[in-house]
Amino acid sequence: MSTDTAKQASEDRASQLKMLLDGDWAGMFTIIGPVPRDNYIFPESGQPAPGPEGSETRWQLTGLFTLPGYRGCGIAKRLTETAIHFGKLTSTKMEKACGHKVHTRIRLIVHCHNTGVVNMYEKFGFVDNGRVTLAEACIANKAADMIPIDADPEKWHSRLGIAMEYLV
Repeated sequence: MSTDTAKQASEDRASQLKMLLDGDWAGMFTIIGPVPRDNYIFPESGQPAPGPEGSETRWQLTGLFTLPGYRGCGIAKRLTETAIHFGKLTSTKMEKACGHKVHTRIRLIVHCHNTGVVNMYEKFGFVDNGRVTLAEACIANKAADMIPIDADPEKWHSRLGIAMEYLV
């Protein structure tokens, strides 16, 4: 890293820290988990089966949002890095407790037309692991009560969501 690049990165971090300490709300995400194996699986999605209980922690990342005034500042990147770090930290604690390797699996769901977001997550190492419905996405995101009883099949049961996973 060049001196100019390092200086800019340091200034960016300082600016972001100042925003946080001054109380400015810039963005958020929700990470759900650890998710039990049976609650993580959507058999018709084509996703590979997760490991057995105790071999990994499973997380659902949802609701990543950055306020418009802060977009392009690296907030989404920092939030995603934090989610990954949190998942890994929990797996490391489990490793110490149980004495064997525990992997971290983080899933998120992106609409297939949202290519910019798909590309962003691919840069972190998330891979396309299957297709889910809007109903399955609501279930994964702990919002099953949002699914209407008379749900329009085309809207709620078409496989337009990309299940992206990060596994380490």
